[in-house]
Amino acid sequence: VDHAIEVVDAFQDQILYLEQETLLRPHMDSVKLLHMLSADITLHKRTLNPLQTLVYGMRRYDLDRCLALAASASGSGDIDVSKVKGFMSHQSKVYLADVHDHLEYVLASLEMFETVTENLISYSFNALSYDMNQTMRRLTLATIIFFPLTFLTGYFGMNFTHMSSIEGSDVLFWKICIPCLFALVLLFTWSDVVKAVRYLKRRSLSARVFRAHMMGSKGSLSLPM
Repeated sequence: VDHAIEVVDAFQDQILYLEQETLLRPHMDSVKLLHMLSADITLHKRTLNPLQTLVYGMRRYDLDRCLALAASASGSGDIDVSKVKGFMSHQSKVYLADVHDHLEYVLASLEMFETVTENLISYSFNALSYDMNQTMRRLTLATIIFFPLTFLTGYFGMNFTHMSSIEGSDVLFWKICIPCLFALVLLFTWSDVVKAVRYLKRRSLSARVFRAHMMGSKGSLSLPM
């Protein structure tokens, strides 16, 4: 059991290291190590659970076993309980109680470590999914920006014999592209624009409140005593 406590301490150090790696920079290597660690923790739990049950039964039912053996040996059910003693001494029962407490601590720690590893695995996948969503968001924004340019470039690049709009300079092209570009970008990013405006308003309000608080603090400090 004392060696099991050392194993728990080693698990804790490993989980702290993986937690730091996952929170700072989640990647698939950490997820693999977390899966291996979770499997190892589950194996230790399955190994120590029967041992805890065995220790508890040895300490709790020692006198009951002696009573059952005495009753079967005498052939009658009338046994003086005060004259029957268990196989274990008082020191042995105290020792088994200590062992049971240590096993309970080890199993509770393993249960906590298993929960932490599962949470870190979920966080890693959520973080990687968020990064992927941000990448797709940037690609979508680039597509929105270049979509009107591509459409108008294809329109003005048609090989018609008589097309007055493509004769002369390219000023007409940019006069159409720039308003369309701004309109489409504003249309597809309107929610982000609203969020940015609200964020700037909150920052401005917080700055005004902070300046007012600082001015009030300076005024209270300058009052004569």
